[in-house]
Amino acid sequence: MPMRVTLRQFTYFVSIADAGSMSVAASHLNVAPTALSLQMKALEETLGVPLLERHSRGVRPTEAGQEFLVRARQILDLVADTRALMAARARRTKRPVRLGVPPAVARLLGVEAVLGAATALDGTMLLITEAWSTDLVKRLAEKDIDFILGYGLVPCDEIAVIDLLEEDFVFAASPAIAGGEGPVGLSEVLASDLIFYGEKSVGLRALRAEVDRAGLVLENKREVASINVWRAFLCRGLGTAVTPFGAVVDEHERGEITVREIADSPVTARLSLATRRDGLGADDVQAFIAFVTDLVLAQHTRIGSLCRVLAPAAGTRSRT
Repeated sequence: MPMRVTLRQFTYFVSIADAGSMSVAASHLNVAPTALSLQMKALEETLGVPLLERHSRGVRPTEAGQEFLVRARQILDLVADTRALMAARARRTKRPVRLGVPPAVARLLGVEAVLGAATALDGTMLLITEAWSTDLVKRLAEKDIDFILGYGLVPCDEIAVIDLLEEDFVFAASPAIAGGEGPVGLSEVLASDLIFYGEKSVGLRALRAEVDRAGLVLENKREVASINVWRAFLCRGLGTAVTPFGAVVDEHERGEITVREIADSPVTARLSLATRRDGLGADDVQAFIAFVTDLVLAQHTRIGSLCRVLAPAAGTRSRT
């Protein structure tokens, strides 16, 4: 079976021709001169013609070697171009970024996040998973998702947290039972017919924290299992809520829900982005962090004075 010419031999021959010396080329290639000489001898035997001739100052290509040198450069250039082309294709077909969000945050991102990711992140597809924050943290640690955008996220050994906004939650109710549009006191909120979308909802967790801090008692509350059912109850005047404004902003803009600021004891929470520490320095991770940060900060104009920006669009820092 005839021997084949290898890319390594093409590379070696071009390096020798450029250097004009077997020893200099060997040094540039970080190979032993003897090994380089054996490779050239094998190449000449495979092709059946001498490619190099020695002279007092080193080596130079023969007439056949000059012809071979032109072809060798063309082949190596074509290989480099092909590798670059395939690398570009690989970048365009990146695996999807998996973002976990709790129900209260899902609407804050919306369609804009999915569509915007493909443009801003060079074709990256964004997959959004909706679940409770506690469940999402577990899935993040198990590498089932890549990021979490949620409230009350806490850093740990495996997970870094980047704070984006601090938000004052609102008292939300149908206009028929909201009791007005101005600020409302926490005691009046607690006396209303509060309803939450589950024990793990961020509104209930944040309200409990403020009630405990203020030394009050949370007694009147009901729970439903679905955020959509919860919104329907609010719109029909079948209950009230303490919630992030973003969870009911569409209903408020349609006039179906009135929101009031809780003035005397603000119920607050931080909206943050979490990811695993082991990938925090990667360029694609930093690009996604910047993308989500810009997206969230653009949305804060709908929330207005109820939120305060904690992280700039660039140079965000994680909590340790």
